Amino acid sequence: TAAIGIVRIDAGGIIEVANPCAERLFGYTQPELLGQNVAILMPGPWRSAHEGYLMQYLATRDPKVIGVGRSVLGLHKTGTTFPFNLAVSEIIVDGVSKFVGFILDLTTQKQAEEALAQERALLRSIIDSSLNPIAAVDRAGVLLLTNQAYATGLGLVPADLLGKQSNTFLPAAVASINQAANERILATGEPHTFRTPIVLQGQARAFETTKSPLRDATGHIIGVVTMAQDVTQLSQMADALARADQTRVLGEQFAEIGFWVLDYARGIIEISPGFARILGLPDYTKNITHTQLRTLIAPEFHAAIDAEFAAAFAQARPFAFEYLTADRPPKPKPIWRASASCWMD
Repeated sequence: TAAIGIVRIDAGGIIEVANPCAERLFGYTQPELLGQNVAILMPGPWRSAHEGYLMQYLATRDPKVIGVGRSVLGLHKTGTTFPFNLAVSEIIVDGVSKFVGFILDLTTQKQAEEALAQERALLRSIIDSSLNPIAAVDRAGVLLLTNQAYATGLGLVPADLLGKQSNTFLPAAVASINQAANERILATGEPHTFRTPIVLQGQARAFETTKSPLRDATGHIIGVVTMAQDVTQLSQMADALARADQTRVLGEQFAEIGFWVLDYARGIIEISPGFARILGLPDYTKNITHTQLRTLIAPEFHAAIDAEFAAAFAQARPFAFEYLTADRPPKPKPIWRASASCWMD
C-alpha cells in the first residue's frame, strides 16, 4: 500500500523484488518484472547511465547515485515515459550487496510546474504587451517586476530596474508623490487612483496612476503594484472641452443680447442672430431696412426713438432707449433696452 514504488535489484541489476506501487507505476505485474534487468524500466539514455553508475560504484565504492536522490525518467510498459525521483540505497544480504530503489512519481508535480510556468509566461506576455507602464515593488520600494512600457518610459530596459529602488529613477517631485502613495497603500490596503504630471525624457506628460496592494498567498501585504496610463491627450482634450463649454455657457447667457449696425445713409440695418430673435425674425436674417425696423417696434415708441436717433446723430454721441416689440404674434412683450454709438467715416 506504499505510495512510493520500491524495487530491489542484485549487483547485476536483476530485479528481485517490486512492490505493488512499482507495478502500477510501470504497468507491469510482479511476475513480469522479477528476473528482468532493471534497465527495462528506463528509457535509453537513462539506462546506459544507470548501468555505468552501478558498475563504477561496485569497482570503486565511490557513490554517484547511491544514497543521492535525483530526477530521472521512467519507461512505462506502454512505451510512454514519466518523471520520478529515484533514491538508491545499498543493503547487504548474507554478505552480498543488494540495491533498493525508492521511486516517487513526479508526474502530478511536473504537470503543476508546467502549468505554473505557462501561467507565468502568459502573465508575463500580457504585462509586456500592455502599452501602459506596470511595476511592482516590495515594502521597501525595491522593484520586483516591471514591464517594457515602464522601462521604456524611463529610457531603460527592465533588467536595469529590477532589484533597485523605484524612486531613484523618478524626478524628485514625482518620487515624493510615489512614496506617499505607496505608504498609503501599505497602511490601508486599499487601491488608490490619482493623476500626476511628470516630465519624461524632456516631455511634459500626465499620468493617471492606480496603486494596489501586492499580497502573498496568506493575504499579507508584501508590496505595491502600480499601473499607470498616459492621459496627456485625454487631459488636453478635457481642457479644450472645458474651454468650449465655458464659451457655450457664455453664449447661452448672452443669447438674448442682439446687436445691429445702421447704415444711416442707405437706411440698411445689419443685425445679429440675437437681435433677429428679439424682433421675432428668423436667425438667418442678416439685414433689414429702417422701415422694416419701425414695423417691428411697437408704434408708441416710434416718436421717442426717432428723436433720440436724430439727437445722437446730430451730436455724435452714444444713446440708449427702451422699447417694446410689436405684438406679432400676440405674446407677452418684454421691455428691451438698446444702447448705441455713432460710427463716423
